[in-house]
Amino acid sequence: MSSFASRIIRYQRERGRHDLPWQRRRTLYRVWVSEIMLQQTQVATVIPYFRRFMRQFPNVKQLAESPLDSVLACWSGLGYYTRARHLHQAAQVIRGSGGRLPRTVEDWMHLPGIGRSTAGAIVSLALNRPAPMLDGNARRVIARHQGLPMTSRVALWRAAEQLLPDRDATAYTQGLMDLGSQCCTPRAPDCTHCPLSKDCHCANHELDEQPSRKRSPLPRRDFWVVIVQSEDGQVLLQQRPTDSIWGGLWSLPEYPDQGAVRRWARNCGKKLEWQEDPPLTHRLSHLELCLHPLRIRIRNSDRESFQKSGRWFDPEQLTVGVATPIMKLIQRDSMP
Repeated sequence: MSSFASRIIRYQRERGRHDLPWQRRRTLYRVWVSEIMLQQTQVATVIPYFRRFMRQFPNVKQLAESPLDSVLACWSGLGYYTRARHLHQAAQVIRGSGGRLPRTVEDWMHLPGIGRSTAGAIVSLALNRPAPMLDGNARRVIARHQGLPMTSRVALWRAAEQLLPDRDATAYTQGLMDLGSQCCTPRAPDCTHCPLSKDCHCANHELDEQPSRKRSPLPRRDFWVVIVQSEDGQVLLQQRPTDSIWGGLWSLPEYPDQGAVRRWARNCGKKLEWQEDPPLTHRLSHLELCLHPLRIRIRNSDRESFQKSGRWFDPEQLTVGVATPIMKLIQRDSMP
């Protein structure tokens, strides 16, 4: 075993994380779900969602047989909802092929939403089989130690393969993640306490391969959402197309301007008056959204006029997925 790998394994056993929910009862299914949730999301954020998900979908069979709306409802608030759709699709593929979860990197990569790094993490963490992976933390640790650019994917994958241990794959892979999150952080890495510092290229050359760069401002999109609320508190929602922002989730009727809202109201056969509420800004990874809410109160007897525009839901008992900013607007406007 290389000195690099042995030091990573020792670090994990002495200073790494050992009590995460998916570590307490380590199965292929639980590790798979956790790795999908951890894509672009911090551990502390994932933990409560993982626990809730396991209570509702404790195995791949129940996940596959559940409606997508239930999966998205359980995922609501975690973001990057394509992950939930891919997880559900993959569960259905697994069920259709006999219900046995894959056991090789290649077979995992045939499933929706799983690339080489995620597949390697699942196999090494759940089955203790050496497999390279390059999540954000592992990429940073290896790039700094080897003196490689973070953008050099081919060189980083080659290094990840060469540095693999021949045993203790679970501790090694978890150790790379732990070292990157606890010690070899993106900014101000703690080289003094790092087990790799004696032969780390960046530590010994006082270099950081990640020069600071100014983020370009996100493009902005404004749109108007209509909160139609009946006397009994129910709210009108529409299901979004799967290829749009928050694909597959339920949302408020959305329009590009107030003129479009008036035309929609006329199509419903109603002359409506609305109240403008303060706008809500929400940042996505690639876009800044500015939602302009218009609130409309109607009689219960008028609900049928809007039925073709969506479905009525009790905001206190939602069983479908709703994006966080939309939920904020619904809760804001459902208060007396």
